[in-house]
Amino acid sequence: MAIEQILKDAIQGEDAAYELYSSAVEMVRAEHIKQLLGELAQEELGHKAALEKLLANPDQISGQVAAMQEAEIVDYKIADHLVARPLGPDSTFQDVCIFAAQKEQE
Repeated sequence: MAIEQILKDAIQGEDAAYELYSSAVEMVRAEHIKQLLGELAQEELGHKAALEKLLANPDQISGQVAAMQEAEIVDYKIADHLVARPLGPDSTFQDVCIFAAQKEQE
């Protein structure tokens, strides 16, 4: 698969995550949970913008990818052992964090 297609697929994933968090804002009751979900949605838009910037500048893709590959990423596997519940009106801060962590792994 070409890098351009990978970026397009990733952009679609960021769109889906934005829609998910945005729709969940309307679902939950607690204001602090609404705020957290709104922040998560905004982060997804930032991710999408970064990917679109790469896609718009194909001559910079290889350099950016190389820089990312050099960065050490530590996976503490915290979310591997947590069970996410579907988000609902009474979701807690913990519910949202676990849900988001599980979604990031998909």
